[in-house]
Amino acid sequence: MLFIALIVLVAMTLASIALVRSVDTATLGAGNIAFKQSATQAAEQAVSAALAQFDPAAGAFFATLANTQGDNTAYNYRASMLPTDARGIPLALLNATTFNATYTAPALPATTTGETLRYVIERLCTQPGASDQSYCNVDQVLPTGGTVGNGASLGDTVPLYRVTVRADGPRNTLQFTQVVFRP
Repeated sequence: MLFIALIVLVAMTLASIALVRSVDTATLGAGNIAFKQSATQAAEQAVSAALAQFDPAAGAFFATLANTQGDNTAYNYRASMLPTDARGIPLALLNATTFNATYTAPALPATTTGETLRYVIERLCTQPGASDQSYCNVDQVLPTGGTVGNGASLGDTVPLYRVTVRADGPRNTLQFTQVVFRP
C-alpha cells in the first residue's frame, strides 16, 4: 500500500509542476502582449506629434510645402526617401547610435510606460527639390468645389510623405509603425 501511495504522490507532483509551468507561460505571453500594445499606443502618439508639424493652423514649420524641398535634421525630416531594409524600415531607425548622430529633433514627451520613441519623416521622392511627378509619389487634389466625373480637371499635385516611428519598450519590446499621408 505504501508503494502505491508513493507512486500516486510522484504522479501528483509531476502534474502540479506541469500546471505551474503552463500558468507561467500563459502569464509571460499575456505580459508580452501588453508590452506590445503599450509600444503600439506610444508609436501612435509619436505619429500624431510628427503629423502636427504639417498643421498650418498651428504655425508648424512644414505648413508651407516650400519648407519640405530640402532636408531638415532638426525636424527629423528628409526631402527624399531613405534607404530601407527588406521590410521598408528606414535604415536610420535600425541603429539608435546612428539615429542620434544624424537627427536632432526635440525629444518627444516621455511615455508613462517607459518607451523610447524615434521617428523620421520622409517625402516620398527620389531626389530633393521641388516635387515633380517624374520622381515623386504624388496625390492629386480636386479644385475647390470641383468633382470628378463631370469634366472638371484635377487640381494641383502634392507629394506624399511617410512617417516611420520606432518604439523601444520594456523587455526589449520593439514596435515599428508607418503612416503615409499628404498635407
